[in-house]
Amino acid sequence: MTMKNIIVLSFILVLLLTGSKSLLSQTEEPAKRFFVGKTAQGVNAESIKPNKIDAALYFTAQATFGKYQYIPFHVLDSVFSASMKQNDTLTSLSLGRKLQSDFFVYILVNKLENMLRVDIETVNVNDTNQRSYGVGYAPIRFRKLTNQEQLTDPALLNAVMRAFAVAVSDSLLFVINDTISVKPVPTLVIGGIGYRNNEELPQWEIFLQKEISSYDAIENLFDEIKNTENFALFDIQTRDSLYALFNLMFVENHRPSTNTELKALQSMDVHFFITGSLQRIDEGAILDLYFCRILNDGKLEILEKESGLLQKDTTEDYKLLLRKTISSIMSRASKYN
Repeated sequence: MTMKNIIVLSFILVLLLTGSKSLLSQTEEPAKRFFVGKTAQGVNAESIKPNKIDAALYFTAQATFGKYQYIPFHVLDSVFSASMKQNDTLTSLSLGRKLQSDFFVYILVNKLENMLRVDIETVNVNDTNQRSYGVGYAPIRFRKLTNQEQLTDPALLNAVMRAFAVAVSDSLLFVINDTISVKPVPTLVIGGIGYRNNEELPQWEIFLQKEISSYDAIENLFDEIKNTENFALFDIQTRDSLYALFNLMFVENHRPSTNTELKALQSMDVHFFITGSLQRIDEGAILDLYFCRILNDGKLEILEKESGLLQKDTTEDYKLLLRKTISSIMSRASKYN
């Protein structure tokens, strides 16, 4: 999570605490009211309690500056309590009409290692056939200092905002200005770099220690672009956990990704992929990096390419070249968001 994301959270909290109407854009249309019909958490997201989801939806609605109004859980509890005293059974539809809401949502939260996914489905109260669907991703970047437990609240809010923006077909709903901006983003995974050695040339440690150097290479690529705001970037631990779901336990970072691996990523809603090659030549080694789209058949469509020459067999020179090359690619890749 970047400083901009922290500013978003702080900005929303300031609005709530001050109640300043001067900061809110005045909308001519009345706010569309909504509530939660059902929440669900995946097996790995059971620690994210419903009250956290409730808070994230409340902050999300507040950040729309009057376009949407969220009816929180405590209001629903009051209505249910009153209805029970009157022996009145409520459904989501009857509750929606009682609350004069426009729609209700089903929300599902899933977590895989350090990535959160939120699915939101909206259902029109007056016509249940009118439904829309949105997905939002956000990496978990923070942990408690005391026990290293994940702090999921910031990622949950980002993922909810992204899913909500997609569900209501307004990708710019939470883009306030250059500083405060949360928008739906596609997923991105960093794959292996195929090492191609030439045994007729003097041997380099980078190639001889390919298991170690390739892993360090992937980590350097991730570290250089981890704060990207244009993609939901999987870290290496999360990527490998995703592969493990498909019993792909021995993915090697010094080999190109296989079609089986790419199909696994595609089936788990991964949209873009970074891969490359390192080829030993007389002058040193050529690094080629590729930014690709994952197609439905597990094949790659190369969208951007960047190359560089590694002249010395040192980890520091390799690191600098990797970071320079991936930065150049990502500066152009934002157009595919």
